[in-house]
Formats: sequence, structure tokens, C-alpha cells
Amino acid sequence: MTGAILAGGESKRMGLNKAFVEVGGIPIIERALKVLQGLFDEVFIVATRPEPYAHLGCPVHTDLLPGNDSLGGLHAALSYSLSEACFLCACDMPFLNPRLIRYLAELASGADAVVPKSPDSLQPLHSVYTKNCLPAIEASIAAGQLKLADLISRINVRMVKGTELAELDPEGRSFFNINRMDDLEEANLIARTLESRGDVPHARGRNS
Repeated sequence: MTGAILAGGESKRMGLNKAFVEVGGIPIIERALKVLQGLFDEVFIVATRPEPYAHLGCPVHTDLLPGNDSLGGLHAALSYSLSEACFLCACDMPFLNPRLIRYLAELASGADAVVPKSPDSLQPLHSVYTKNCLPAIEASIAAGQLKLADLISRINVRMVKGTELAELDPEGRSFFNINRMDDLEEANLIARTLESRGDVPHARGRNS
């Protein structure tokens, strides 16, 4: 399985590239790379422009069908992936949980996608997708239906929710993402709390 980070560029709400916002003194994208590189042999970034990420020493791919939002990024991730399946996450998630990601990866056999559903909503930008999704993605793009939720309704999905999800991520931090400055303040508070109790996730073992 491949690990892919979707880095869209500047956030309209924050006015800067969220990938390089620091949480606990570390840019979010570097936090994500550390987790994914501990889990997968192939890890890359999907971005509109590769130049801002060149210093990270990680492959950066651009959209093959540009202008199609996150769906276009997913299309690129699956198209470039050397594996049949890809774990996709957004670049603004500072608290990725290796245990949860590994569990999602283990469920990929027999489904087009494995998608967590938190108490708030579906989490399509923290999910596993297989190359079986490509025809549906291309059809959705052709129809101008660019929401990942619409794609999920058209493919065979293994949903992970309720107690199954809570056992692996009881505090729901995996899906915490940063859109506004108050989110960043909360993230730094969480990071300080985790550091103070030594509860910092480390990825062990790879999924190939």
C-alpha cells in the first residue's frame, strides 16, 4: 500500500499553506510524513505545485486532471501509486494515528475503499482507496460531481465507525484538521498535552 498526502496549497480561510503551519514546533506535513514513512514503503505528496515541497526529500506529483479539487488529487494518487491501494490523508491533519491507519489498511481487501465515519461525519480525506475506484472517479469528474461523499455513494465501501473506531482512536484526534487560527491554537495545546505525558504515536511495522 502507498501513503499519499494531499496538499492543495493556500487555504482561503487561513491565507497560507496549511502544510507548513507548525504544531508542536513541527510543520504538519512533516508530522504526517514521519507517520506514513513508518508505515509504507512508498510515500508521496500530491500538490498543485511541487516547488514548495522540494526540500522535504519526498516525491511530489501533480494532478493529472487539474482543477477537480480533492477528487482530482485522489485520482492522481491512485494513478501514480505503484500499489493497488493507497491511504490518502489531507496535509492539515497533525495527529495521524498509526494504529488506526494500519487497521484501515488491513481492511482494504474486498472493498473499493475503507472510510472512517466519525460521530460528526464521513472522513474521506483519511481513508484507503483502491485502483478499482478510478473508473468511478473519472465518471464523477466528467459529470462535474467533485465531492468525495458523492464518490463514496457510488463504490463498494467498508465503513469503520462506532465502537470499532473508538477502540483505535478514542479521542478522535486522527480527524482533527486545521482551518482557522483557533484550530491551530487548540492543536498546539493538544500537542503540548501529548508531549507532557509522552503520548506521541510512533509507527511500527509496514504495510506492503
